Amino acid sequence: MRKMKFLLLFCMGFVVFMPAISQNHAIGVRFSEDFGISYKQNIKGNTWFEVIGHVKEHALGVTGLYEAYNPTPFSKFFKWYYGGGAYLGFGSVNDNTFTFAGLRGVLGLCYNFSDIPFDVSLDWMPTVQLVEDFGTDFLMFGISIRYTF
Repeated sequence: MRKMKFLLLFCMGFVVFMPAISQNHAIGVRFSEDFGISYKQNIKGNTWFEVIGHVKEHALGVTGLYEAYNPTPFSKFFKWYYGGGAYLGFGSVNDNTFTFAGLRGVLGLCYNFSDIPFDVSLDWMPTVQLVEDFGTDFLMFGISIRYTF
């Protein structure tokens, strides 16, 4: 339980102190193998930092991703992005607690609506788990819907 509190405090601190860096933000939901809350913050130019708090099968986790966005030739509202980062989580099954951690890459396509403050993204997030059980998941796809401000 102490680990869960630390994870929650870390996420809250990030959301409070990160807005001082710039004025571009987005917050919303992510649907994938797990359900997540996504918050992304523009760092500088076309680079963003995204934090995803996710819930899956008796576990809570957080993913941090550094992402670079690039224009597409077919529309100024579509951008493709790539990046990577790490994740950490904690869970409990039958009073047995566990910790998991690993690395994630991301490759996606994002659409920013021109008339309303929302974006929608579809991404592929290959994962290598390093702590708890070593494993890979190269079939993790997700869709995110975020309010931009």
